[in-house]
Amino acid sequence: MAEISMQDVFQAIKELSADVKEVKSEMKELKNDVQSIKQEVEGIKDHVKHIDTKLDIFTEDLADARTEVRILKKERV
Repeated sequence: MAEISMQDVFQAIKELSADVKEVKSEMKELKNDVQSIKQEVEGIKDHVKHIDTKLDIFTEDLADARTEVRILKKERV
């Protein structure tokens, strides 16, 4: 079995350390991406709630208008 020199060990540690730093950096970027996506999703949820509220109001207004039309038709007859 070949002997491993201390220099080889130090070089391997250096390389592993560089790899760890790179992975940490990538993890940080991914966390930032996830946070951005979460914020976008929250914005979309708020927008959907707003649209849903407008749709509810429109539906109520439409029902009121239909009722008024029925009343007016009965008054004509």
